[in-house]
Amino acid sequence: MNIDKTPIPGFKAVNFFRRVKDELSREMEGKSFEEIKTILEQRREKAQAQEHSQTAASGKAA
Repeated sequence: MNIDKTPIPGFKAVNFFRRVKDELSREMEGKSFEEIKTILEQRREKAQAQEHSQTAASGKAA
């Protein structure tokens, strides 16, 4: 994984993570543990697929 350590102008980490936390809270409100577990597994699989496709694309460009 290539990590760019240059700061993103205007990016506010605390605000970003609060917004993400609030979105997750709203999405999970009233759901059972099994439903929450399924949602999180789907998100993880989607993120891994995106990471894999980005890695494959960067490998082709090299």
